[in-house]
Amino acid sequence: MPEDSIEFKVYGSMATKLAIDTSDMDISIHGVVDSQGVMSNKDLRTLTVQAMERIHRYLDALEWIDSNMLIDKASVPVIKLVVNLIKLDKLREKTD
Repeated sequence: MPEDSIEFKVYGSMATKLAIDTSDMDISIHGVVDSQGVMSNKDLRTLTVQAMERIHRYLDALEWIDSNMLIDKASVPVIKLVVNLIKLDKLREKTD
């Protein structure tokens, strides 16, 4: 994958089509950092978590995010979001 290529992938129950109406959507971002390097290099992992902390703070400012939790101690750091789709849709309507 070229260095300037970032790819988003859906995985989990949404990807396997086993999701129910209360299921979450798992999304991974590829092309930002080498995942093998993150697992084996503490400094690279620290840089990744720092970038995720900035994203986490940015998401906190969005009115359509109901819950935003950074889990940086997991083997693969994640940000868990709960998006308020009603607020997001109203915001979209304002911009259309």
